[in-house]
Amino acid sequence: MPRMLPSRPDPDSPDSEKRVFKALQQGLPDDWICIHSRRFVLPATTNRSVKEGEIDFIVLHPSRGYICLEVKGGRVERDENDAWYSTDRHGERHAIKDPGRQAQNACRSISNYLRGRIQGPPLHYSWGVIFSDITVEGNLGPALPREIIADRNDLGDPARQLETLLDSYDAPLEEIPGNVKDAFVSALAPTFSLVPLLRDRIDEEAAEIVRLTKEQKHALDYCQENLRVGVEGGAGTGKTILAMEKARRLVADGKSVRFLCFNKPLADSLNEEAEGFISTNFHELCREMALETELGFNVPGEQEEVQQFWSDEAPELLMKALELAPKKRYDAVIIDEGQDFKEHWWAAILGLLADRDSSHLYVFHDPNQDIYNGEFSSDLELTPVKLSYNCRNTVRIAEYCSGLLEQNAVTREDAPEGVPVKEEKVADGKLMAEAVRKLLHRYVNEEGISPERIVILTGMSLKRSPVYQAGKLGNHELVRLGSKKKPNSVLIETLHRFKGLESDIAIVCDIDRSSERFNPKKLYVAASRAKLVLAVIEYELAEDAGAPSQDETAAA
Repeated sequence: MPRMLPSRPDPDSPDSEKRVFKALQQGLPDDWICIHSRRFVLPATTNRSVKEGEIDFIVLHPSRGYICLEVKGGRVERDENDAWYSTDRHGERHAIKDPGRQAQNACRSISNYLRGRIQGPPLHYSWGVIFSDITVEGNLGPALPREIIADRNDLGDPARQLETLLDSYDAPLEEIPGNVKDAFVSALAPTFSLVPLLRDRIDEEAAEIVRLTKEQKHALDYCQENLRVGVEGGAGTGKTILAMEKARRLVADGKSVRFLCFNKPLADSLNEEAEGFISTNFHELCREMALETELGFNVPGEQEEVQQFWSDEAPELLMKALELAPKKRYDAVIIDEGQDFKEHWWAAILGLLADRDSSHLYVFHDPNQDIYNGEFSSDLELTPVKLSYNCRNTVRIAEYCSGLLEQNAVTREDAPEGVPVKEEKVADGKLMAEAVRKLLHRYVNEEGISPERIVILTGMSLKRSPVYQAGKLGNHELVRLGSKKKPNSVLIETLHRFKGLESDIAIVCDIDRSSERFNPKKLYVAASRAKLVLAVIEYELAEDAGAPSQDETAAA
């Protein structure tokens, strides 16, 4: 049985072609190749416009080249004006093209198409006509000698008749190499899978996320009259965007506003969008006020004393500074990342308010992102507002993040589905770095994504991360937040320093669930930074892949 492409005829093919298909399938040797029903389009040239055509069968002989065959069923006629007609089984008469000329023109067009697509000398080609329902006794004129015709009787032994046809064209007898046959099939019957670039898909989904996030701003309208509000929402519910929007609205109303968060990189990022107010992290405010009031601000040199300074001494300096500078007060204080603030810090926060009774205090927080053991003060008296819908992440990412905390994801019905989260396990640090390198290569070189849209987040300190220590992954140099961007560089950070920020694509690496210090909240924080594409690479059996060192937990 020859190789039939496709393996069965199209159901919409004429009955005459189906009969010929069956005859060729049953009557040709195994080393022949038969391609059924090929349309072709030749591009326009200076001498002609776009040329379209179709041939019913193309048969490749293993050593003598290929044959283009046109099939005509039913009764066939040609009148004195060289006009051709066919009569179908219902007795209806139809004008048709000259089948010999059709086959000849198609063969020449296919030969032109194959030129350059098959290495080596061009294949010999021939053409013929099959009248599937009639018996042909002799020649049908000078253009259709009997040798290049197959009739209903010839279909019982099609190989013999096609060999006769090839003899009439003096086809050579030389074995066609296997690579030439493969190129022939690839050119005329290619298989392919056209998959949209990830870049194009995430561009569309990014636009949807922007729309959903803008709609989330309406949540502020429901608490417009409240002076003290605690806005709680999971990762991706738009807390930071709403906090910035609230600050803008208060500034527009003529209020003096101080915007605070825990993470310094987040504060720096928000400052680029701040209008009429300043965004700093809490510890930077402590430093600023202490220096303004000449209290001094001396961070200890000993590592074991650093944490205590940031946790206790810096807030105490802020309290003293506020006593020395009583006019340093604000009509409104907006807090983002409120879950990270220690209980004893809130007294200083309240001290920033110009009037305890009429000033605004808005605290945006997520208990699921409490990785520093923060705690609210009972003195805050916040009116609770709950944000339920995730509007930053795709559905796939939201479901993954919620699953880390054994919660159900709550997303909008019209939220983009997104691509599946990629999860991978590796045995050691060397393989971890290689896995990240391969992902970068795929995203940038195969999917057409700009390196600026990608962040690598490590669950270790950078000193212990094999990914960061690699320095360069393929063509991509690794840079940190605040570093000067270089061509083709990719951002890498600890999940602690990137908390509160976001990226279109996040590769979370250096995760070890077997470690006693593994905290699902930290993985939740890291994974939820990805808006559109998330990859998580973990260690398989490492005893202790490491946890962030103490210096990484001080966001200041």
